[in-house]
Amino acid sequence: MDLTEMALYGIAVGIASALPVSADGIASAVGHFLSIDIPADGTAAAIACIGALAAIAVRYLKKVFSALKGTAVMLYRAWGKGFSYADDSTEDQRDVLMFILSLVPCCLIPAAGREITAVSRDQDIIVEGICFLLSGALLMSASRSPHGESGDGTMKPWHALLIGTASVAGIFAGVSGFAAALSAALLLGYEASYSLRSALFTSASAGIVAAFCGAGRITPAAIPDDWTGAAVCFAAAAAVCFCASLLTAWLLKKEKTAVFAYLMMILGLITVILGTVETVSGMPLAELIAAMKG
Repeated sequence: MDLTEMALYGIAVGIASALPVSADGIASAVGHFLSIDIPADGTAAAIACIGALAAIAVRYLKKVFSALKGTAVMLYRAWGKGFSYADDSTEDQRDVLMFILSLVPCCLIPAAGREITAVSRDQDIIVEGICFLLSGALLMSASRSPHGESGDGTMKPWHALLIGTASVAGIFAGVSGFAAALSAALLLGYEASYSLRSALFTSASAGIVAAFCGAGRITPAAIPDDWTGAAVCFAAAAAVCFCASLLTAWLLKKEKTAVFAYLMMILGLITVILGTVETVSGMPLAELIAAMKG
């Protein structure tokens, strides 16, 4: 992979980390229909996801610092005289605990990730199309749900598990883990900005776990030995993710998240139609177009 390709990959991961679209699914569909073979390697995915998580941390730097301070106090108190979640924890401490709890479903990835993703990464591109449609339907439901009022320090443990489970859905090509986590938080009645922050941190962390397990993303084959490519990939993912998170926050504020729902549904419909054409004709789309031209 040259530096341009590494930068493009970082951009794709940055987009997928902060916009409710599936860059993996789009890459898979484009690679399939244009007969482009995209090899897989978890290293580049991990670097790009770490860059995206770093950008999210910078985006919410004040909140992150407050959470770290609260966590340090919580650990000190737990070591000295025990810790009571119900009575003693502050909003920041509870949010940290819920964040940790939301990552528990990621433990499913090492055990079943490759088997699960094999379903959506086979030769039948219609599967990706169906995943696009499901993502669009979920986003549409979330965009039409009543605005919640629950915010900092109010998340329930089982809600955290549900949001974490939703973020793991990103291992399917065509499903955005961020979109799934965001939709879950909104549907559970949490305030838009709180839902956005929770979904960003949870889905980015889940992406890192998935990348290290080799189960989560379509990735370039290798990182340059001098780490220049790794730095470019990291920087591109971080910059794009930061800007994309600002765009998503604005869309949530303006109640325009349905835009992404329509986008995913259109992509899904096109992918299903083209996949059906391939199945009926018995020929890949690229070959079919070449035959029609000939």
